Amino acid sequence: MQKHMKKDVILSLLSNALVFDDATLPLYYALKRLGYNCTIKRNAWHEEASNIFIGLCDALHLDLDKLPKDSIVYNFEQLVSGSKGIAPRYLEACRKFQIWEYSLLNVKRFVTEYGITNITHLPLGYTPEMTRIDPDYPKDIDVLFYGSLNERRLSLINQLRAENIRALPFNKVYGLTRDILIARSKIVLNMHYYVPGIVEVVRLGYLWANKKCVVCECNSDSYISSEYANCCLYAPYDKICETVREALKQPNLIQSTGETAFQTFKAHDYAAILEAQIGSAPGSAKKREAPIPTSANIGSGKQFMPAALNIDINPSWRPDIVLDISQKLSFDECFETERFGQVTLQKNMFRRIYLYDVLEHVNDVCQTMTNLLELLKVGGILRINVPYDLSLGAWQDPTHKHAFNENSWLYFTNWHWYIGWREARFDLVDLQLTLSDFGKELEKQGADRTALLRQARAVDSMLVLLKKRSTSFDEKMLYDTQTRSIYRDPMPDWSVAPTIRWRPISRYCVP
Repeated sequence: MQKHMKKDVILSLLSNALVFDDATLPLYYALKRLGYNCTIKRNAWHEEASNIFIGLCDALHLDLDKLPKDSIVYNFEQLVSGSKGIAPRYLEACRKFQIWEYSLLNVKRFVTEYGITNITHLPLGYTPEMTRIDPDYPKDIDVLFYGSLNERRLSLINQLRAENIRALPFNKVYGLTRDILIARSKIVLNMHYYVPGIVEVVRLGYLWANKKCVVCECNSDSYISSEYANCCLYAPYDKICETVREALKQPNLIQSTGETAFQTFKAHDYAAILEAQIGSAPGSAKKREAPIPTSANIGSGKQFMPAALNIDINPSWRPDIVLDISQKLSFDECFETERFGQVTLQKNMFRRIYLYDVLEHVNDVCQTMTNLLELLKVGGILRINVPYDLSLGAWQDPTHKHAFNENSWLYFTNWHWYIGWREARFDLVDLQLTLSDFGKELEKQGADRTALLRQARAVDSMLVLLKKRSTSFDEKMLYDTQTRSIYRDPMPDWSVAPTIRWRPISRYCVP
């Protein structure tokens, strides 16, 4: 990543179409907000500026040696069979220049499949200028689809029309004309062109910024970032018609889906995302400090989340805060951060905490979970991803210190007293298994969940959702009973006392 960019920035569009406007214009406004002298040019660049090329896949006739060596290519193409993103000439350009990539899945494919490592994950975000369509505009279109039309897309549009749903597809219409059609639509439909597909934020961000309800194709092999999991009405291809039909019967659902998407996307400040990677423009005013997020990404590593407070033990990953989460937290320590200024970690601070592929590495699991419980608000969600104890991944990594199975979470939920938690605990909200290829084959053969959990190498990992809540009176009494906390210190010596035969009593009350 070019941490120090020149004050003058040129966004060079190497395509005559306006297809990239939804990505280019927010980038332009975000860079301007950071103090850069940003201009948009078509098929032009300048040696004395920082040049960001958009749409290079449509201009592969260019002599790459004539482009400035420090150029940046912002990639918005999927890296799948048939895509322009894997054209040999384009991959050559990607090896030659610095790459900005909006999709984490594409980042992984660039590295593992094509050996391209000069790449930085720089997701798209929100700027206020994106919100410009009147939400109260009269809506005479049930379902709108815009984009290139292939057989699978047209087939579904025709199915909707066969049910007397007013579905309108169009292609190569941009600007005001397209925005009027968006304003007139109740629902906007998003379908993959390539399968398997990525749920493309580059396409959806503009719709979310304008509170549009999107019905989005999401199959078992589709990829969507978890932070946008509530921004659309997701459905597999064969369930899209049913999802659209049911949504049209519920105007409140359409409105609430659009509002939720807007609030979620709005939290991803594009200027803050850019600033974390390239900083403010040289010589600009004091760097702006974004509000401290209500989400924390702990053990962030290479999976930096721009919309969260990123915490990691390793400073080389450039997290917001360098901290060992397995040590007892001091809630009066102040951390100086680049993005948010001074940050003091406080109890009940976060609504959501991400802990992906971290818990198996820490020195003290119980202290780590205690810290996370204290950092979360009551009602807050902790998302944990860990390798399953019978998987190859559990112990192949020499830095792993612990392994987990479906019963590991009992100690942080029902058996909270064992960890020393009296006032609050977790409830298990969800536990999802990620099967290995071997496990998927067993599932096809009819193996049930219990069999898969007991079969070595069938399950790769677990995604666990835990929700913090205050303990009940009975749970506090259970803690006091199990830990004998009602006694004063030092404990009296009962060794000389006569043996007493106790009988069980109910609800800890003397009869």
